[in-house]
Amino acid sequence: MSSKLTRLASGVIAMLVLAGCSTGGSSAPDPTTSASSRIEVPDVVGLQVDVAEDQLEVLGFDVEVENPEFDEAIADADLIVITQSVGQGEYLNRGATITLTADKAQR
Repeated sequence: MSSKLTRLASGVIAMLVLAGCSTGGSSAPDPTTSASSRIEVPDVVGLQVDVAEDQLEVLGFDVEVENPEFDEAIADADLIVITQSVGQGEYLNRGATITLTADKAQR
């Protein structure tokens, strides 16, 4: 449980830094200032789907979610990301689509 909380906290800190809200007074470069600007993809595996979607969308990515194991609708909060189509540390243009594969969270 604490590793999930640590990952979530790390993701939130990364989002704040990329959004220019770091405590050091410096801000990340605006990715819209150059056509060649690319955004680093964070690791969202292990996060709840709704949290992962928010984290990726804040960075400017489009997100699709696949849930191959379940046909019925399940709330995103009950799903955990088990894979992401683009790995952590890769760079994509704003608006690129990242596909998340989800599975039901174990309680």
